[in-house]
Amino acid sequence: MCKCLRGWIIIIISNEIIHKLTSAPVSNMEYIADMLAAEAGSGCFIVLEEGEKFINIASSSGEKKSFDAGFFERVKSDMKSVVSDKYVFIPLIENNDEYKDDKRSTDKNNNLIKGYVCFENPTVKPVEEIIDGLSGVSGLLMNILESYRILMVASTDKLTGALNRKYMDMALEDRLEHARKSNSHFSVIMIDLDFFKHVNDTYGHLTGDDVLRDTSEIIRQNLRKDDILGRYGGEEFVVMLSDTGIDGAGDMAEKLRMAIFEAKILGDKRDITASFGAAVYPEHAEAIRELIDKADNALYVAKKTGRNKYEIWNTGMDDYTAVQNNKQDFFSGDNAKDATRVQALYKLMNITNLNMPLTEKLTDALNEIMNIAGATDVTIFMTDDNNNIKDSIRVTLPTGGKPEHNDEIIKNVITTGNCTCLVDWDNEKIDLSAGFSDWQSIIVTPALRNGELKGVLYAGVSVRTKEFKTDEISFIQNAAYLIASMIHKEPQS
Repeated sequence: MCKCLRGWIIIIISNEIIHKLTSAPVSNMEYIADMLAAEAGSGCFIVLEEGEKFINIASSSGEKKSFDAGFFERVKSDMKSVVSDKYVFIPLIENNDEYKDDKRSTDKNNNLIKGYVCFENPTVKPVEEIIDGLSGVSGLLMNILESYRILMVASTDKLTGALNRKYMDMALEDRLEHARKSNSHFSVIMIDLDFFKHVNDTYGHLTGDDVLRDTSEIIRQNLRKDDILGRYGGEEFVVMLSDTGIDGAGDMAEKLRMAIFEAKILGDKRDITASFGAAVYPEHAEAIRELIDKADNALYVAKKTGRNKYEIWNTGMDDYTAVQNNKQDFFSGDNAKDATRVQALYKLMNITNLNMPLTEKLTDALNEIMNIAGATDVTIFMTDDNNNIKDSIRVTLPTGGKPEHNDEIIKNVITTGNCTCLVDWDNEKIDLSAGFSDWQSIIVTPALRNGELKGVLYAGVSVRTKEFKTDEISFIQNAAYLIASMIHKEPQS
């Protein structure tokens, strides 16, 4: 080992640290920062450049610091460490030996810098020794930072910067486990922008995107350090409030409501407001799905009783929302849309009686279902007398290939005879070049004729486009019945 790797760095790269690394990049960085800080006699901070900001993502103390961007600009320009009166700023440079004397443009240099390590007031080791010695862990740190970047791409909603739904659900499960072990509580707030469709229809989707982006930033600025923001789809957000009971949840919901309203996101064009529903663990529910459902019920009541307000869940809300949801089991409340759905079902009935091959009938029917339901992928899996899949017909829109079907869900629908509507978290598509992950909102329902299974109808659409709602489930179930009639009338040879 070269002489520049001092004794304190040898400890860091020993088997002890390798064995303590986990699959969590931030935890790994915090552990390494602790070790570096102890050996250097200094606070240690690991910083990553995100956009035009320099973000302290891990530190030895657990506290995050804000640094003057000017120091990092000097590091980027000179491709070497910078020492101030309080800090040492050290770049983590890919292929350092090859590029340290490179005089290429700043933009190209920026691509070589994978992150920064900052030491505060080092006392035990000379600055030169710390700078030289860090090379012993620079490769390890760069690998961890790359894992962190990939995780951020996979977990973050590209438009708003909030956690996407899958990783928000994971964060909520982690918080639930922590709350159970520590006998503490936490709150969930569901947030939905009022009349957001009107914003898109009147000012265009680009303006709508700006509103979502600005709303996310307003919420984030008003949250505390340990609170988490996620985007649950469309114009709906969810916030997790650590160690927060009923009163605290109400106070935060009102704070966020006022912040969004007073921001005047669209200036004088129109007010942007939001409605809020909150539920608390363990007072209201002891499972995440139930907690989300109750917060969503409270949100539903807030929207139905005036909007631009918040509601905390109570026992009377479940009955209220159940009555309202029964009324809209098939009908959406949009007269034009409901009339189109009824016409589509009549069209499917007519297709049943056409004198044409079954394959053509089913293809026409699936295209009609895809169009009316707003799906991008619809498949009918036909079954034999033993309920085994014998054939399938599929129609898709040319919008990024054919997503995988979830075989376990199909098997469960065949076994139970029950319809399923959910987001298929098991089949994840990560587009690193575009910077987002994607999943399918799916409806999978049995196609029954007089109680006899004729097949399984499977409809899917990207959650970045929409999520299926109750009225769409009912439409697809009715369509599945008519498709079963086609198969029953003209069984495929």
